[in-house]
Formats: sequence, C-alpha cells, structure tokens
Amino acid sequence: MNEHDLSPSPRSSKEVLLRRLSLDVIGIPSDTPLKEQFLKENASVEAVVDSLLNSPHYGERWASVWLDLARYADTKGYERDDSRSIWHYRDWVIKAFNRDIPYDSFLIEQLAGDLLPSPTEDQYIATAFHRNTMTNDEGGTENEEFRTAATLDRVNTTWEALMGTTFACVQCHSHPYDPFRHEDYYKFLAFFNNTRDEDTYADYPLYKHFEKEERIVFPMAERILKAKTLTELGTEWMNRRNMALK
Repeated sequence: MNEHDLSPSPRSSKEVLLRRLSLDVIGIPSDTPLKEQFLKENASVEAVVDSLLNSPHYGERWASVWLDLARYADTKGYERDDSRSIWHYRDWVIKAFNRDIPYDSFLIEQLAGDLLPSPTEDQYIATAFHRNTMTNDEGGTENEEFRTAATLDRVNTTWEALMGTTFACVQCHSHPYDPFRHEDYYKFLAFFNNTRDEDTYADYPLYKHFEKEERIVFPMAERILKAKTLTELGTEWMNRRNMALK
C-alpha cells in the first residue's frame, strides 16, 4: 500500500459495523436491546456476534441458503405447478442451524434419516431433502420417464449441494477438465434408482403425524399393554403402530 501511496479505509462507525454484522448473521437489522447494548453499553464485538448467533433468526437466515440448494418450494413444478406442503422440512432445517448440529449428522439425516436405528419423527422429516423432486401430474405422461427424471434430480442435487460441483453435466458427456466420467454418473445413479415417482396428484410417501395429545396417549397405552397383556401381543401392537408412522 505504501508503494502505491494508498491508505486503509477509515474505521467504520459502530452503527455501520452493527448493521453489517446483523445483515450477515441474521439477515435483518438487529433489535433495539442489542443496539443499545453495543452502542451505549459498549459491549464487545464478540458479545454482539454471540447474541446474533443465539437469535432464532440465525437459523432462518442460513437455512435459506441450504433450502435453495435443496430446491425447496411450495409447488410441484412442471405443467400444473400445483401446491406442495413441505414446510415441516423447512422448519427442520431452521432448527438444525439453530441447534448447531454437526455437519455430518445434518447430511446423514437428510440422505438416510429413515435408515437410522429407531428413527425419530424429525429424522423422517429430514429425508424430504431427497423427496422434494418435481412431480408431473399432467394427464397422459409416462410414469417411467418422470420417475427417471426424479432419480436424475436426486443425483444432481446431491453432488451440487454436498460437493459443490455441476455433476449434472456428466449425464450427457464426460468432463475433459474434471475427473468425472460418463460411466461414473450412472454408477452413482444406481444408488437412487429404486424409488416410486409417478405422476400422481398426491405426494408420497406421507408421514402420519401425531398431535401433542396423541404423543401422550400412545406411550401410556404401550406401558399398559406391556403390563397387562402378553409380551408378544404388546410387541405386535407396537410394531403395527410404528409401521403406521412410516
């Protein structure tokens, strides 16, 4: 800088610094108490950043980045572009950021949460990452064509979101400048080529959700069955109940 007769920009005011921090971390201006804490009570920058990271808006701000990669939408795409109710997945992503879950868990639950031992409701919901492909329910479409299109979408989304690469190009041709080959794409496709994706009006699979009162009743019923009935009968009843959740 001295060689070119340059000098640093002047130090930003605390008001400007707070605005930059707020917009970057939570996506909106900070609330009044935080402003007063930083501007009047002379809190440190580190304390302000910690407060912003603890805000529920932090998850909303950064979930929006991931949801773009996960092609989140409230419609199905294609010709009719009808509605899709998948906001539980949006909320799961927001909560995941706010809970600061490890990145490996964040990915595992979205890729295969339903295959974990005794998966929770949240882990089932997380798998909407790969269930959120477009659905073509126009009359006269070919089921296998759009099942394949959905499978290709899962391959492309996985690589773009997790690896930061346009692997989708290799669907048609090898990359002359990347270590990706045409054959590699379809080997990876085989991992996802076992799903049901048809041009039906309803979205499948649906998760049978229990409301708050039912969450209390079912564990009580389970305890009563184990105490008052044969163990085998109680186990069979619980197995049927768990299958109903899937």
